[in-house]
Amino acid sequence: MAANADSSEQNDAWPADSAAMLNELSDAVRPSVEMLVAQIDAATEHIAALESENEELRTRVQALEDKIAEQPDVPANSLVFALEDADADALKQELERYIQTIDTLLDDLPPPPDSDVGDTSLA
Repeated sequence: MAANADSSEQNDAWPADSAAMLNELSDAVRPSVEMLVAQIDAATEHIAALESENEELRTRVQALEDKIAEQPDVPANSLVFALEDADADALKQELERYIQTIDTLLDDLPPPPDSDVGDTSLA
């Protein structure tokens, strides 16, 4: 406990303003302390930026977890496609174009040579 009391007394002895604290230092150690203070300031800013990024990532992860939780349970051996409404509409239009193309190609095919197409007799 004595160490804590000593450190409290030491902290109380240092001025709250770092510029005033630096002025109290000798010229021999001031540049080193100024460099350390600058490094501490840079590290503090970097930590603040990382904390902000962490919070953004937490928010994104939570949103993704919420989205996953909203998904229906499906068996492991099932294949499920999840499409946004706009994606579903685009896929539907593309499939309709393919179907139309296939229908057109099938309509343009000649009948097979031994086919009874057009023969309506009931022989």
